[in-house]
Amino acid sequence: MTARAGVDPASPPAELWRSRGRLLVPGGALAVLGAFSVLLAAATPFFSLGVFGRLLVLAGVVETAQGLRLWRSGWAGVVPALVAGVLYLVCGVLVTAGGPAPVAAVTLTMAAVLIAGGALRLLWPLRAAVPGRRASAAHGAVTLLLGLGLWAVRPANSLSPVGLFVGGDLLASGAMLLFLARTARRFAPSGP
Repeated sequence: MTARAGVDPASPPAELWRSRGRLLVPGGALAVLGAFSVLLAAATPFFSLGVFGRLLVLAGVVETAQGLRLWRSGWAGVVPALVAGVLYLVCGVLVTAGGPAPVAAVTLTMAAVLIAGGALRLLWPLRAAVPGRRASAAHGAVTLLLGLGLWAVRPANSLSPVGLFVGGDLLASGAMLLFLARTARRFAPSGP
């Protein structure tokens, strides 16, 4: 099986073509989780800590699983995906298992997670010439801006803004994976 003219079958674009199906499911799942978070946070004045924690755990599981898949395939974007997944998972477990945490503490923690994840996703694609690095950098910029915005807003009595900002990041993450899956079509193997 050969890739389109000029695409080495062992190259990152060829790997992107082979991985396109593995990008669709987590991309769709993250987009749905993000939309759910945004809608729930916008529609409910008291976005509960328990719901938010469970949402973070689910997002962490999806992101970590995607990072592990990338790791097995040797993809260059493995570190940002794994870091984001582990941070979401740890924060979700802490929020869910811990007692009632002050909203300000949850807000600052999630702002720090978004800032760190955004900076990593923005800078990581600069070190490797892989397909989708612009999309990854754009996702990093969006995540970084969401983190800085959440840090600036720092709501002290409502989790709704936190749910909106984190939901925005999950939507961006899902959109980036779906974009990469769509981009992979350019590297489809050429027919006989």
